[in-house]
Amino acid sequence: MVPYDGAAAPRQRLALFLVVLMSLSALPLAAPAVSADGARDASITVTPIPATLEVNPGEAGEYVIRVRNTGSNPVSVSLSTNQEATQECNAYSSAITQIPGQIDAGSYEEATLNVTLTQSAEGTCDTTVTVNANEQVTPPDVAGAPAQETATVTTTAGDGSGSAFFGVDLTVNSADKEQDWAGEDELTYRVDVENTGQNNETIALSVEENNDPGCTSNSEFIVTLSDTSVNLDSEEVETITATVEIPDGQSADQYCWDITGTVTNDPSSEAKDTDDFKLVVPELKTCSVELSKTSLSVNPGSESSLTATFSNTGNVDWTVTIASTGSKASWVSVDGASSRLLRYDDGQGTISVDLDVAPDDSIDAGSEAVITILGKDGSSVDPDCQKQLRVVVGQSYGASISLATTLLNGIDPGTNRSTVITVSNQGNGQDNLRISSTSAPSGWAIQLEQSTVLVGSRHGNQDSASVDLTVRVPQDALAIEDVEITLSVLPSTGGATYDSVVLRVTVGEIHDFELMTQVRLFT
Repeated sequence: MVPYDGAAAPRQRLALFLVVLMSLSALPLAAPAVSADGARDASITVTPIPATLEVNPGEAGEYVIRVRNTGSNPVSVSLSTNQEATQECNAYSSAITQIPGQIDAGSYEEATLNVTLTQSAEGTCDTTVTVNANEQVTPPDVAGAPAQETATVTTTAGDGSGSAFFGVDLTVNSADKEQDWAGEDELTYRVDVENTGQNNETIALSVEENNDPGCTSNSEFIVTLSDTSVNLDSEEVETITATVEIPDGQSADQYCWDITGTVTNDPSSEAKDTDDFKLVVPELKTCSVELSKTSLSVNPGSESSLTATFSNTGNVDWTVTIASTGSKASWVSVDGASSRLLRYDDGQGTISVDLDVAPDDSIDAGSEAVITILGKDGSSVDPDCQKQLRVVVGQSYGASISLATTLLNGIDPGTNRSTVITVSNQGNGQDNLRISSTSAPSGWAIQLEQSTVLVGSRHGNQDSASVDLTVRVPQDALAIEDVEITLSVLPSTGGATYDSVVLRVTVGEIHDFELMTQVRLFT
């Protein structure tokens, strides 16, 4: 007897479970239904292409009926149709072709369904297609149960009316049918007029407002047709245009019109068709601007003012943000809030905004800076809502002075020494500058190479000039003397000093003596 192993039993059960699971996974997930005698049942799907059509009365619509064999054996099929039992369907009839031969497994074949409308057809009608399928097998195999599937198509009577003799069809070009206004003076809609009858026809055309829900009436629009009557032979098509003139400042809304074609030589006066077109006027946040001054001459550090008047050329109230652009846009500031409500007011709304212009001297005197004043909606700028302001900059003044050395140390009495003064223009234009010095002690001499210099703008490369300065110390100057000379730069015409610098001068020590002797003679 084999001893009982308690730990082995769970392992044996797990191994058995895995064997069963692997066996099941090898089986197909699904299989066609199998009859008691082993045969597989037929299986098909039916798809209408398309599922809906709009057909003018007096005409026929065509559908494709696709039958796919989803079973394992070839099938043969038969197709039939019937209309829904409604009053509208009394004016509809249908016919369908048959699919000859067999449909192989996994393949499909197509039949054609025609639904014909009488001249008086209205509304919609559902037509049901029934498909019966039978398996085709080779003995001794046994065929499974047949299959039956249905599909329904919906046919709607169109606006165009027709008959065997008279008919018209109007179609507004799909690209034009609903247009958005972007400020144009007028918009054009293309309309195809087709004679769907069998005789030559004269078709009268007319337009009227459509007041359907979502459409707003407005008598201010003017709608004109390129032709109010056309003469067409059977199946002939002519394109006409409908032009809508749009008044300025038209309110944001949706506006609709119907265009109708009527066959005037139809004795029954029933052959007519209507199509519609729309104009969508979006909210337009546009404006124009006028400046009280388009050019200014302003000195750096000074300020000048002007007024910008903004007019609402859109069709709603909106908040306009006043701004300026350009390399010198920072020179312009808005007096007050930069965002203002610009009312529509039936196209008459305006606001006036005061602007201050304060240039700096970052460009040469006499130069012009162009700044664009504009109104915008958020980040969107209307090209018509901006104007250029030209600012001519005046001259600024200023200068600095410096020394090559600020100390002339130990000049021997009776000699001289020199240094170099550099004067730099701090203004933005050419200027005459004067150099001056404080008085020296008695006997001293201070000599400038020149006392005035002509220098260019600080923005150029001729903005400074150098001048030699010579200091002469007298013969009797004492070594203890320490002299400070203040050198200044100021306008040549006089005025306040721009800048100054101090030159310190010391006297050198000289060691010398004179020996005197006295001789007395005795007689």
